[in-house]
Amino acid sequence: MEHVPALVVAAYAMLLTSALQAYGLTGQPDTLPAPKWRRRPNQRASTQSLVNQLRQELWASAFRSSGFVAAHPLHTKPQKFQPALESALFYAKA
Repeated sequence: MEHVPALVVAAYAMLLTSALQAYGLTGQPDTLPAPKWRRRPNQRASTQSLVNQLRQELWASAFRSSGFVAAHPLHTKPQKFQPALESALFYAKA
């Protein structure tokens, strides 16, 4: 249990380092715009926005690899039944 704080600090440092590499010093991930009452924009991305971006990327890759989201549109209408001529003739004769 004594190593848990060190693990948290290491994870936080990796999150900030990767955000710096991905978005630059003052870059932000693609999120909703800041509210009007916020006086000045953030100097860097908040930890919450970085964690949300990480969650979104992990869930998106999990859904793509699971086949949950189809790469091509599926045909939603069923195929029309086309009876064979022989069976239609036998049905009409009976």
